[in-house]
Amino acid sequence: MQQQTHTDNMYMGRGGFGFNNNKTTTTTDDTAESRKGIKAGNMLIINDGDITIDSDDDSVHCNSVIYIYGGTINAATGDDGVHADDLLTVNGGTINITQCYEGLEADDIVINDGDISVVSSDDGINSSDGSITINGGNLLINASGDGLDANGSIIINGGYIVVLGPTSDGDTAIDYDDSCTINGGTVMAFGSSGMLEIPKGASNGACIVTAFTSVSGGSKYTLSDSNGNEILSYIPSKAYAAAIVYSDKITTGNTYNITAGSTTLSIEVTSDVTSNVSSGFGGAGGMNKPGNGGSGMPNNGSSDNGMNGNSNGSMPDMSGNGAPDMNGNSSGDMPSMGGNSSNNGGNMPNMNNGSSNGSAPQMNNRM
Repeated sequence: MQQQTHTDNMYMGRGGFGFNNNKTTTTTDDTAESRKGIKAGNMLIINDGDITIDSDDDSVHCNSVIYIYGGTINAATGDDGVHADDLLTVNGGTINITQCYEGLEADDIVINDGDISVVSSDDGINSSDGSITINGGNLLINASGDGLDANGSIIINGGYIVVLGPTSDGDTAIDYDDSCTINGGTVMAFGSSGMLEIPKGASNGACIVTAFTSVSGGSKYTLSDSNGNEILSYIPSKAYAAAIVYSDKITTGNTYNITAGSTTLSIEVTSDVTSNVSSGFGGAGGMNKPGNGGSGMPNNGSSDNGMNGNSNGSMPDMSGNGAPDMNGNSSGDMPSMGGNSSNNGGNMPNMNNGSSNGSAPQMNNRM
């Protein structure tokens, strides 16, 4: 898209406003070559198809709203994988972003279903001026910056979510400004502990947040109940010093054992969000007291950087053209990422609130 400018000069005289030829105005030539892969002005809808994009700028871009119902998108980009200025809704399909600055970005992001994998040099999923709502789907986010980043709130109601967050302390696996609430699904988020943010609340299960001395990449994380029954496990490919996990199999009033490499600790769940972080970043902290985050060290447990030598379920190869199969990487009833699923009948959602209810869109508030 090419821009042309000329300048007029506006001045005020005795009779009011006048003009010299110095005011700057911009006109746009839509016929110029773009560095984006697919772009649209007001709305972009993807129902099906196999799409492969290698672009300098955004792979998929719209100036307003994007709806993805199906198909397969394989993207590598120097900027965003999928970018909508206003609203991005994913109802199904496969999105495999092997290289990007940020994976998914919009003011508001709603994920109802689909298989999504992202490798990003900055944030994996970024809500720039709103919220991230995840109702379902399988997500694997490998981010050098924040894994999930909302300048508003994060609401997780379902889905299977794995975040391999930053190793540096300047970012965190889950980052939010207002609140983070987990009401369902399965969440395992690993990353550094320097900017650790603790979810504000959980329901239909419980959330455990633990920090420890950094554990080497390739070291298995396991959460088991007091009888030794494994509830969750994963082998992060990168070093991690904190873990945020949620499952409906974690319940208050019970004690759980955590192993991270050769680090072992036991934690009693006494509230919907339980943490062993001793001090808070920008707010609350302490055992069983969720706040906006924690930058302190754990107040129980031992640590070691030792590897456990377990190579089963290593990080899937994300450099290919398809979404990785995560079956070998985790336990806790992780579904295969090989198929495309959708809870939507293909009708367009109501655009007033960004939710999908199967009705035709009402464009009043978005266009």
